[in-house]
Amino acid sequence: MAKRLQLTKNVTPIGFDKEVTAECFSVQDFIEKQKDFIIYKRSQNLSTRTLYDYDRAFLYMNNYINEYYSDTQIRYDITLIRGYISFMLEKVSPNTTNIRIRYLKVYLAFLEDEGFVKDRINERVKKVREVKNEKQPLTQSDIKKLLKVINMTSYAGLRDYVIILLMLSVGTRVNETVNIKVKDVNLKDKYIIINGETAKNRTQRIVPLNNKLQPYVKKLVEIANDVNSEYLFLSSVSHSKVALSHIKSQLIEYGKKANLDKSTSPHKLRHTALTNMIKNGSNPLDVCRIAGHSSLEITMAYYHNSINDLHKAIQKDTLSDL
Repeated sequence: MAKRLQLTKNVTPIGFDKEVTAECFSVQDFIEKQKDFIIYKRSQNLSTRTLYDYDRAFLYMNNYINEYYSDTQIRYDITLIRGYISFMLEKVSPNTTNIRIRYLKVYLAFLEDEGFVKDRINERVKKVREVKNEKQPLTQSDIKKLLKVINMTSYAGLRDYVIILLMLSVGTRVNETVNIKVKDVNLKDKYIIINGETAKNRTQRIVPLNNKLQPYVKKLVEIANDVNSEYLFLSSVSHSKVALSHIKSQLIEYGKKANLDKSTSPHKLRHTALTNMIKNGSNPLDVCRIAGHSSLEITMAYYHNSINDLHKAIQKDTLSDL
């Protein structure tokens, strides 16, 4: 008869992975659940850029934890979040801090909604106060100086010139701009389609093409067709789509050459375009659609008054009748 098998003290005990519950959720669990969160966000079909922003927000948070928490097995609570916010305020601006808090709060809500934590910490995390310094758009003089330093005798110069004019005209985001394809351009009806795959809010929209810009765009379409490229803005070396990082650095370099005392970042060009559309009497709802904003409130934040505008506003004030 075969000998009956038995467990003895010498047999290695069976181990079970620790089950993460709301009662024992640790700082280490806070880090590890970030992977589940990213998978969850991918399932929502978020853009690559948005997923990258979440990854970057986690990187900053985790660097803080690694530096200040020798024991990551301690229980996760509001102290972790408050400490991180205080740390950020010592290193970066309140505006940057609030951007990171916004991404953090989405993650905190995920942890609570999925039942990983019991405490409603997300409700207690607030944005910090910011000092609102009005950022002025580029003036017409600034724009003329900027365009003057571009070498229009080269393809790269023509490409950059058109990119700048397009962003100043309709305020396209730089990522949307470099991803415009030849098929997205309608020269006959004078518009460009901003594809939903590259738009920040994943929604396709149409932007009008200014008459002054049309012949330059037509030339770029012809060049792209000659080299069988599907993209409108190309690298002058490889004939592939121009790199986003290259355009960003080029815009800053042109600003330096023009000796401007303002930033010439992609967002500054967008900021200038939307501000001027509203100041020149465009319907804010139309501007909102052109900009690809999710709400009119975001669009109106781009309106800035010059001192001359403010003086015009009081030409018929209470004192004018005295």
